[in-house]
Amino acid sequence: MGVARKAPAASEVSVRIDGADVSIAANGTVLDAARAAGRRVPTLCHSERLEPHGACRTCLVEESGGKLVAACHTPVADGQSYTTRSARLTRLRRNTVELIVSDHPLECLTCSANGRCDLQTLAQEVGLRESRYESPRVHTPPRDDSHPFIKLDMEKCIGCGKCVRACDETQASFVLGMAGRGYDAKVIAGADTGLEEADCASCGQCVLECPVAAMEEPGTRLHGTPDATVTTTCGYCAVGCALDVHTKDGAVVVIEPNADGSANRGHACVKGRFAHQYTRSGDRLRSPLVRQADDTFRAASWDEALGLIAAEFARVRDTHGPMAFGAISSSRCTNEENFLMQKFARVVMRTNTVDNCSRVCHSPSAYALRNALGTGAGTNSFQCVETSDLLMIVGANPTEAHPVFGARIRRAALAGAKLIVLDPRNIELARLADVHLPLRPGSNVAVINAMQHVLIHEALVDAEFIAAHAEAYDALRAELAEYTPEWAAPISGVDPDAIREAARMYGGASCAQILWGLGVTEAGHGSNAAFGLINMAVMTGNMGREGAGASPIRGQNNVQGASDVGALPHVVSDYRPIGDAATRAAHREAWGVDLPAADGLRIPDMLDAAHSRRLKAMYIMAEDIAQSDPHVAHVIGALERLEFLAVQEIFMTPTAELADVVLPGAAFLEKDGSFVNSDRRIQRVRRAVDPPGEALADGDI
Repeated sequence: MGVARKAPAASEVSVRIDGADVSIAANGTVLDAARAAGRRVPTLCHSERLEPHGACRTCLVEESGGKLVAACHTPVADGQSYTTRSARLTRLRRNTVELIVSDHPLECLTCSANGRCDLQTLAQEVGLRESRYESPRVHTPPRDDSHPFIKLDMEKCIGCGKCVRACDETQASFVLGMAGRGYDAKVIAGADTGLEEADCASCGQCVLECPVAAMEEPGTRLHGTPDATVTTTCGYCAVGCALDVHTKDGAVVVIEPNADGSANRGHACVKGRFAHQYTRSGDRLRSPLVRQADDTFRAASWDEALGLIAAEFARVRDTHGPMAFGAISSSRCTNEENFLMQKFARVVMRTNTVDNCSRVCHSPSAYALRNALGTGAGTNSFQCVETSDLLMIVGANPTEAHPVFGARIRRAALAGAKLIVLDPRNIELARLADVHLPLRPGSNVAVINAMQHVLIHEALVDAEFIAAHAEAYDALRAELAEYTPEWAAPISGVDPDAIREAARMYGGASCAQILWGLGVTEAGHGSNAAFGLINMAVMTGNMGREGAGASPIRGQNNVQGASDVGALPHVVSDYRPIGDAATRAAHREAWGVDLPAADGLRIPDMLDAAHSRRLKAMYIMAEDIAQSDPHVAHVIGALERLEFLAVQEIFMTPTAELADVVLPGAAFLEKDGSFVNSDRRIQRVRRAVDPPGEALADGDI
């Protein structure tokens, strides 16, 4: 994976592998050619996710003429012939493996890597049964189980360095290293202080790359080899990592990043890798619960719980009208479940009062993008950071909130991309930045306006692009005339020269990308800030090209999809307005009923309506608004004033505690469907384990 910039496509060359002709990219390796020819060449230090290393020498092959080369890092030569199998090569590989095992424990039967150990497989392949070298067994460091997720047994380390390279090249954390020589060689974290003290991100990439059992995770030790594997999409953040969920006896044993995942490319973070124990928590909701007269809950059957909900919702609709009901859908749930929730509100309850949590996070982004560019979504894929020569991060902390994408940004910066960070905090990316503007909270618009002023005043704009693709530029230029860096300085606390430096750096880039987060959209005037960032991209021509653009970094796993499928009060799926005649006709034909005519209430409006007792009942799916939404006392007060509240959850959350009926839903590992990630990839979600007890997938409910 590495930190190298994206290379242009290479032409092809022809080589011969064991007598078979193969065409391969000119920048490919002999190992690539061998695999293209269907030949297995053993490796111990090589990984498709890492740059070629050539340390173990088990991948030796013969060129024509007998020269030995390491296949993993030797470039192919046009017209060359290579031999991957011969008595000579087997003997050399056996000698290499024999040297490695001379200082390696041979208790394979009791080792947790038994049956999946690359060293064991290679020893069998070359016919090694015992070592001719007397094992001094001086390399016996103690096991280290102090880390909660990464267990170390350096006695089994073969010194391949894959863990160190994964930490450097994939995670770009540079926490691990090799220390000592010979039998004393070992992997260390930091200055040999241990993983946690060395600021390890616990991404587990080192464990994934380890070819033996020197690094492993608890599930492998405790449960042995999994008996099933399901590929699904992570339900934590909006990166949308593809995960391989390995299970045994119906329970999750290990989760690993899927090597072919388009969003994560075989990388995952601590949450996706290790935070799955909650699915087996004893606190999970296992049956429907109904509130009793004494305000305690009792278990109920599905028929009783659903019957009570149906009766109460119908009573409220028929007695007080459809606008007395509101639904909150969930950005944690699948597209299909969100579609069903908005359809339930519109078809059954006859109201457009349905919303999701994007209302309190990225609705300013969607509003600005939709009005400026035509659709409420970002302009770039995650991979585009690899072709950007400048990245500007505004109000986001992706190395913590979106660790896989954050690592990709960090790698891009280390590979030479310029980095500008606008954030009050000295976050990790700020410490890597070429320019960090530590603006005061709430002063985003002032700094962004000042940067636009500099771009215009110093002629750092693309006049041809503006003429061809923009509107109202002259009006914007006039409006920004007075918003100088000196004007912004007392508001933001940022030195005017620093603002100019950032604007000039952005304006001088040939392929710049702006990424923003909740520090923009959850602040005052979030839409204005988003409009300003989009304006910067448009006026400099940084739009419509790979690596150039302006995009929000979405928060939850399906916040994009929940909005795409219409879980919003003023639009249906694909952001079609409620009042549009063609939209209404299409829904009448498909659903057999007319869409409700009036726009529904947004989440804050629902809460206000509940306080004034105009909203009588709510249905909340997988959102804990009593804990996560702003002004918690106001939220709780609103929920307490409802005549009836149904909540669908996996735990008894503060919101669920206020409900009249609680329905047990399913976690992302327990359902089928699809998510849409931050850069709009539609990805499958597949059930890996069953929900506990009587719990059901949210869509089934």
